[in-house]
Amino acid sequence: MRQQIGKYSVTIWSFNNQIAGYIGLYTANYKRIAQITFYNDGHDVPKNSTSGDIVNLNFPFSKYQVVLDVLRNEDPVWLNYNDINALGTISSSKEPVGEGE
Repeated sequence: MRQQIGKYSVTIWSFNNQIAGYIGLYTANYKRIAQITFYNDGHDVPKNSTSGDIVNLNFPFSKYQVVLDVLRNEDPVWLNYNDINALGTISSSKEPVGEGE
């Protein structure tokens, strides 16, 4: 499955010992397509999964800034998910060298 990400929302928790925060991913028409959950250091990161049409990606909190940077600075950005091996990625398209980002 490959779907273009049009919008995102950010939630950072201050009181949860296991989960540090979430990033919700949406199409340009505000249809929710994924939730990325970030787990605090020292906690196991579960395998990626789906729930209906929603992809659930899981990362350690150390990857939070990298994911947010891609969402903020790249265009277009894609959600990719493979049901067979639960591999999920957030990726950009090919861009010209020296674009100045």
